[in-house]
Formats: sequence, structure tokens, C-alpha cells
Amino acid sequence: MESPGIKELKVSIIVPVYNTEDFFQKCIDSIVHQSHKNIEIILVDDGSTDNSLQLCTDIQKKDSRIVVINQKNRGVSAARNRGIECASGEYIGFVDSDDFITVDMYEKLLKAAYTYNADIAECGVTILDTVNKNQRSTNFHDQLISGNHDCCSQIVRKANTAYYTCNKIYRRSILERLRFPPFKYSEDYYVNCLAALQCERKVTIRDHCYFYVYHQDNTTRKPFTIDRYDIIKSGKAVLDVYKSNHNDLSAYIVVYILNNIRVMYGQLKEADMKKTEFKKRKKELILEYEEMYSLYKKDISHATGSRREFIVINLFHFMRFLYDCIEVLAMAGFHKVKKFLQ
Repeated sequence: MESPGIKELKVSIIVPVYNTEDFFQKCIDSIVHQSHKNIEIILVDDGSTDNSLQLCTDIQKKDSRIVVINQKNRGVSAARNRGIECASGEYIGFVDSDDFITVDMYEKLLKAAYTYNADIAECGVTILDTVNKNQRSTNFHDQLISGNHDCCSQIVRKANTAYYTCNKIYRRSILERLRFPPFKYSEDYYVNCLAALQCERKVTIRDHCYFYVYHQDNTTRKPFTIDRYDIIKSGKAVLDVYKSNHNDLSAYIVVYILNNIRVMYGQLKEADMKKTEFKKRKKELILEYEEMYSLYKKDISHATGSRREFIVINLFHFMRFLYDCIEVLAMAGFHKVKKFLQ
């Protein structure tokens, strides 16, 4: 049972909606039936071409806590930003319209935030892969972090946390000074790293309350396009800010960028593009990698999460031909090699 103080706390739940009519009902049911009743549900339809908007307006008629916003298609970041502008709760949370949550997710997050006067509260995530028919979960432990530097350190090191925004609640005052960037990739990384700069107390609970549904249409499963360069843009934007605030953490951001360039380099080989375009993109990625590596090579060793990660980063720099050969073996089915590269 919630204490009076927690009951009074209002959380605004922002749900971007775009062509998810097949998943929407399960998502919205999990939100409207929350054990914490003091919620505001902001559904932002981002120009859906299916029946999603009609589903939003239908459910709005049944629940006065629901607000429906209809806008032209501008992407998930613009939809979330529109929701932030309309939010009135002390805290703000996000749910993607093809995911779902446990009935007590916001009660648990608000209890943790209230108890420790936290600016951000986070719960565990279970990833349901509908294509490969499996699931995996985060392995968080209960934790309270105090002090701005430690809050920033946790996210850039990805220590007992995840880059998702949907498994968290944020004090509204933080997001009022921050907006999602116009990226299709890595927008959550950007927001969480910059939100941490305004955070003095962050609490994590181990409970798996958010269910991320990974299906064929997910952005991360789509073929390589130039939009993936957003990951580099996001990382570099965060790096620029941290160099002026917590420069000692910059190397962790560089490792994030380097690892993603390596992933993009591998995806590029499977992309449907002309040979001249492929060579151009490959050269761009290598130049980005070498620039970052040369600037921070002395700091990379302490910022890598494991010896394996350190070896792979250096292998890509010093012996790219050997790296390419190992990757070919991995693609041919040598799973132990593939696991090493990941």
C-alpha cells in the first residue's frame, strides 16, 4: 500500500505511437491499470497510417487521465519532446507503444524516488525477442548514488544501468531543460548522459518491471543506412559536453563511440549499396575511428570494460586486415570467434 506522500506524486507517462496497432492494446492496458493511480498518460501519435490514432482516441474516451496529441510524422524524439512540453507530473516516464510494463512499475519507481529524494529512478528490463523466441534480463542490484560526478560516471561506464529511457522516471525539472535530439539512433544515450549532468541522486531497483519487445521492425534490426551515423553524432555531442564538465570520464564516451564504429563497420559489408558508396563510407568510419583513437589512446585501457574489449579495440586500430579476417570467420559460423568480437 502506498504512503500518502507517494500517492500525491504525479507521474506523466509519455507514449510515442507510430503504426503499432498490433501491439498498442497490450501496452496501454499495462499503463492504465497501474497500481499507482495518480498518472497522466500522454499518447503522441506521430502521423500513423494504420489504425493507431483511432485506438488512442477510443481509449481516451474511457479514461480521463489520457491526453491524445496528433502530429505529422517527425520521429520518436519529436514525439517525446512534444509530450514533455505537455507534461504536468512531478516525474516523467516513457513507454514505447510496442512494449509493456508490470502493473506496479511506477509505484515501485516512485517509492524509490520518494524514499531517497532521487532525481532519477531506474528499474530492470526484460528483453523479449519475438523473432528468435528467447528473452534476457538486466542483472541490476539495488543501489543509491549520491553526487553529480558519480551519477555521470554510472551512465557513461554503463555500471548497474542501461541506456534506455523507458525503464526510468526523471524529475520533470531535468527534462524541462533537456530535449531528445533529432536522431534515429542513440537518442537515449544522449538524453541519459546529459540528464545525469543535472542529477544529484539516482536510485536503481533490481525488479524487472519493463518489458522491451524486440521484433522484426525494431530500428536496430533494420538494414544499414546512413542514419546509423547518428550514433557517432550522439557520442561526439555527449563528449563535447563532458569535456567541459567531467573530462575524466571522457574516455568512457570514446570507448562507446569506438565500439559502435566497429559494429557499423561490420554492418556496412552487408549493406545494399554501390561499390563506390561502400568505399566512401568505409573510409569515413575508419577516419572517425582513428581520430578518436589517436586522441584518447592513453586513456582507453582504463575505460574498457574487459581485457577482451581492450584487445578488440586495439586490433581494429593496429591490424585491421587481421580483424577483417576474423570477422569473416565469425560470419562463416565460427561462433566462438563471433562472440569474441561482440
